[in-house]
Order: sequence, then structure tokens, then C-alpha cells
Amino acid sequence: MTLRAARSFWSLALLAACSGNTPTSVPEPHAPDAGAATSQLETAPNRRWLAIRDAESVRTFEATGRLLAPPDGRSEVTLPLAATILALRVAPGETVKAGQVLAEVAILEAARAQGQLEGARLRIEAHAARMAQLEQLRGEGLARGAELAEARARLTEDQASAHEAEALLNTLASSHLQPRGRHYVLVAPIAGVVIAVDAPIGSMRGPSDGPACVISSGAVTRVEARFGYTLPANARFELWAQGKNLGALKLVTQAPEVNANDATRAAWFDLTAPIGLAQGSTVRVRMRMPPDTWVVPQSALSHGAGAGVLTARGARVSLEVLTVFGGEALVRGALQPNDMVAEEAAP
Repeated sequence: MTLRAARSFWSLALLAACSGNTPTSVPEPHAPDAGAATSQLETAPNRRWLAIRDAESVRTFEATGRLLAPPDGRSEVTLPLAATILALRVAPGETVKAGQVLAEVAILEAARAQGQLEGARLRIEAHAARMAQLEQLRGEGLARGAELAEARARLTEDQASAHEAEALLNTLASSHLQPRGRHYVLVAPIAGVVIAVDAPIGSMRGPSDGPACVISSGAVTRVEARFGYTLPANARFELWAQGKNLGALKLVTQAPEVNANDATRAAWFDLTAPIGLAQGSTVRVRMRMPPDTWVVPQSALSHGAGAGVLTARGARVSLEVLTVFGGEALVRGALQPNDMVAEEAAP
């Protein structure tokens, strides 16, 4: 090689080095394929991959509910003893106040009890005085023990008769019946609207004939709904009707027994704010869970060192199992929306 040729060769080599061009035979580096790991995992024997779901998107966590009246929101006024309806003071649709007269009635058994009580009280006074006299005479040796025993027996009988009459009259007093002259008046135990009356004038009504009058205040404080699983302790609940969120609900309790007809358990909720719906209205109770709550197939859960699942990312994720239902589990843990979890089949 001549001196000129050598210079040309080295000039070209230096120019190529300074240009920074990468030879085409060297491949460009690239990010690993996210699906490659999944594909490799899917080829494992006795294993299949199942999708998880976001708990917020699962309709299972919604149940039909019914609005209930508070204990004092509805009253069925029933006569505790057979009574004749003398006069009726209200009609369906009327608004009444607590203590307002609904009907006037005659109760023959009450009249008998009142007479029995008054007679027993007079006899008790007489027998008590007689016993005191006999005690004194016996001390002086002028009375026999048999006379004193007979007087004591009569006193006991009259006391029992008085207690029987008092019990019957007390029953009337506790059943919203008040004496009015020779008769009784039936009064409203609560304020509200009279929604039913079944007390024709002149008819005889008793405990077995059902309520003579039904009054409703219209108040609503509680919701009853049925769920096919145990409600998680950390869930939030909302009341929905006609496509609108009517506010939060507070879980009171869930029934310990399962209904044999549909395998559900009743749950009761208190309203946290008044709503404009009537008693007996049908509503929806929706359960809300924290963002890190998921629904996974129960068959994918492993319980070796605590509950968990194997994900297609190759990592085992520990989970808190909140409840189970229909072959699935509601869990809480560090899963991701597009995770697939492994189900190990029996070999």
C-alpha cells in the first residue's frame, strides 16, 4: 500500500467513527412484552386464568328493600273486650290528634268488673273490722279460733275478687279506652291519618274481630332488605329509588337466620335523613365498598399462609376476604383492574 492509499484508508475509518452510526446488524433494545409472561404462565399444567371484577360494578351488591314505619308510626286500635259500638266519631281519611275520640262503646264486662270491685272493697273493710274484733275477743278468751279462721278466709276471697276486677279494668285503661259516664270512649293512641275503620254502629266488636280503627302517621325511619350473603362490616349503604340516591343508610343488624325459601338473610337499616316516600314503598339498598375491593372467583383463593391469589403478573397478592357468595368472594387487597388470577385444577 502506498502512502497516499494508507492516508485515505485511515481518513475513512476516522470519519465513520465520528459519525455515531450504529451498524444495522445490532438489534435495537425493546421493552419486554407484557403478555409474554401471561402466555408463559398460561401454559402451566392444571392451571387456568380467570378475570377479577371491580366491586363497584357488581350488581349483586344491590337488593330490593321496603320502607318500614317506626314502632309508633302505625296503630291498629283493637278492643280488648267484647263491646257494642254506640257511636263512631271518625271516618277514613280524617286526620286525628293523639287522644282524640274515635268511638263510644258499651262494655258489659267492664260494668260488671266495676261493680265487683266496689262490692269487694266494702266486704274487705267489713271482714277486716270483724277480724280485729275477733282477735281482741280471742285474747280475752271469748272467741274461738274457728271464727277467726272463717273471717280470714272470707277476707282472702274478697281480696282475690278485688284483684281480679282491678286487673280487668287496668287492661281497659292500657288499651286506649277511657271511662265516660256509664260507657267508654276509644281514643287515638297516636296522631295521624285514619286509613281504615271497621266498627259499624250497633255491632259487637272484640279482640278476635281485628282492629276497629287503623291510624298511620306516615313516618318512615327504617328499611328492610334481603341479601344472599353476610354484609361486610366496613361497607357503606345508600338508599335508591326512581334512579335517585336518597341518602346514606346505617346498618342496624342482619338476621342470624337464613330464610329457607330463598337462602337470604334480612337486614335492617336506619335512615340518616327524612325522605318523601310513604311506608311500604319499594326501594333499592346499594352497598358501596372501598376502591381496593374486588370480586374474585372463590376457586382462585389459596389459604396456605392467609388468603391470597396468584396473578398473571407472577406475584402472589395477599387478600382480606370480606364475604363469599355464589362461588365468588368479595376481597380487599392490592389487585389491579386488569389482573387475571390463577385457578389450580386438580391433577
